[in-house]
Amino acid sequence: MSMTNYVGNDVKDLIRQTLKVIRSLVNNEQDPPASLLKLNMIAEREKGWLLVVESLIETVPDDDSLGPAVITLFLDECPLPSKDTVHRLLCSLRLDQASSSSSTRKRSWHRNTCIVLGKYLAAASYV
Repeated sequence: MSMTNYVGNDVKDLIRQTLKVIRSLVNNEQDPPASLLKLNMIAEREKGWLLVVESLIETVPDDDSLGPAVITLFLDECPLPSKDTVHRLLCSLRLDQASSSSSTRKRSWHRNTCIVLGKYLAAASYV
């Protein structure tokens, strides 16, 4: 297993932990879960941000009712990516191939991608 896969699997585990822990938070006054803070630290650099966002898209299941909230919470709490970083994300998602291979992509991939893109396209409209 390559180092990238190892790190990617660790990030996916942190996402799964966040999905579990987020249910126990009672109100907005509580500190974010440690797993979410670790994800934010990873995302401070461009490669880390790309890794975490791509992992969120791949990992958050569509049957988890809090999945969209976890994605949005992460995006709200992490450093804003540069325009180049968002462009790299768009290229890595291969959206031009998404419609032709939609049968091979999970429904959750499409939903999670829309959540991420909606967040950054909305932010871009204010720039």
